[in-house]
Amino acid sequence: MKKDTSLFLINLATLVLGLDYLWNLFPGLPAFFSLSRFVFLGVFFADLLLYPGKYLRSINIYVACGLIIVGCMPFLLLEGDVFGENIISQGIKLLGIFAYLIFFYFNCSDAKTARRICTILFLSSGVIAIYVIGSQLEIFGYKIARWRGAIQFTSASGIFDPNIIAVYFLPVFAFGPLVKYRWKNMSGKMINLVVVLYICVCFVAFFQLNTRSGSLAVAACMIAALTLRFLIIPRQERGGRLNAILFLAIVVASLVYVQVQYNILDPIIGIYGETDISTDSSFAARRAAYNYLLKDLFSSPDLLGGGYHAYWKESGWSGFWSHCVFVDVYIKGGVIFLLTYLILFIGSVVISLKKAFSGEDLIRRSCFAGFFCFMVGLLPLAATLSIGNKKLPWAIMGCIFGLAAGSRNKKMKEIKDGTENKTNNNSWYCDSQPTERAN
Repeated sequence: MKKDTSLFLINLATLVLGLDYLWNLFPGLPAFFSLSRFVFLGVFFADLLLYPGKYLRSINIYVACGLIIVGCMPFLLLEGDVFGENIISQGIKLLGIFAYLIFFYFNCSDAKTARRICTILFLSSGVIAIYVIGSQLEIFGYKIARWRGAIQFTSASGIFDPNIIAVYFLPVFAFGPLVKYRWKNMSGKMINLVVVLYICVCFVAFFQLNTRSGSLAVAACMIAALTLRFLIIPRQERGGRLNAILFLAIVVASLVYVQVQYNILDPIIGIYGETDISTDSSFAARRAAYNYLLKDLFSSPDLLGGGYHAYWKESGWSGFWSHCVFVDVYIKGGVIFLLTYLILFIGSVVISLKKAFSGEDLIRRSCFAGFFCFMVGLLPLAATLSIGNKKLPWAIMGCIFGLAAGSRNKKMKEIKDGTENKTNNNSWYCDSQPTERAN
C-alpha cells in the first residue's frame, strides 16, 4: 500500500508538470494561480512527510542547489523589481525549480517509475495540442493575426509566448517514437498506428503556432527519437529493427501527406524566408546577449550574479530578456550558477545518451533515449529563449541523474550480493573439505 501511495504521488506530480502551462491558456486568469503553486507543492510535501528517507540518499543534488543559491544571492537581495516581479517572486521561482529537480531526482530511480513519467508527459502534450487546434477552429479561444514582413500567419490565443509553449510540446516527439519499448503489453502493430496518428495531430497543432526556434526544437527532437528507436534495439532483434524502419516510414509518409493536404509548414517556411539576420531585431538582441556573455567571461567575470541592470547597461537592450538561458543564469548567478547549470545540462545529455546504449534492459534504455531526445530538442530553445524558470527541463534533468543513480546503485547491489554469495559458497566449500578427507 505504501508503495502504491508513492507511485500515485509521483503520477500526480508528473501530471501537474505536464499540464503546468495549461493555466496560461485562459486569458484574464491571474498569473498567480498555477498548478505548480497549488498542487505540486502539496504533493512534494506529502511525499517528503511520508517518505523522508529517500531524500537523504544523496547530497549531490542539494550541493548543486546550494551553489545556485549562493551565486544568485546578490541578485535576489539587490536587484530590485525586474520585469514586474519583486525579489520574493524571483526567490519563489528559484525554489520552485529546485523542488522539481529534487523531487524527480529522488523519485525517478527505477525503470517502472521512469516509463510512467515518460508516458504521462507524452500524453500531457495532447492537452495543449487540443487547445491549439480548438483555437484555430474557433471552438474555444481565438486566433491572433500576426505579420513578419509580407507573410501573415496566426497563433493561438492565451497569455503565453508561442515560443515558450514549445517546451510542453517536446515530450510527445521525444517519448512518442519510443513508447513501444517501454510497455511490453503495447507491442502490437495497432499501437504503432495510434502513436503515429497522435504524433501527427500534435505536429499539426504545434505548427499552428509558427515559431522559429520551436520548429527547430521539434525537428531536432523528433529526428533524434526516430533515429534512436532504430539504434537502441539489440542487433539480434531483426524484427524489431524492421519495425523501427516501418515506423519511421509511416511517420514520414503521414507528415508528407499532412503537408501536401493542408500546407501546415508553408507559414513557418515563409517566416524563415522573410527573416534577414542582419536586420532582424530578435537576432540582434540575441547577438548582444552572447557578446555580453563572452566579453564578461573573458575580461572580468562575475563570480556571483550581477543582475539585469548591469546587463542592460553593457548590452544596450534595456528592459529586455537576454533570450538565452545560459546568459540568464550568468546574469542571475554569475560563474557559479553558469558552471552548475552547464554541468547539469551537459551531464544530462552525456549520461542519457550513454545509458541509452549501455543500460541494463530495453525499457530503461528507451527511457534514457527519450530523456536524451528531450534535451536535444531543448537546446535550440535554451539557446534562443529565456526559459530558465520553466519547470519541465529541470524535472527532466532530475529524472536523468536520478535514474542513472538508481541504475548505479542497483548494479552495486547486484555485485555486492554476488560477492556475498560467492563468499558463502567458498566458505561452505572450505568447511566441507575436512569432512570429506576424514571420510
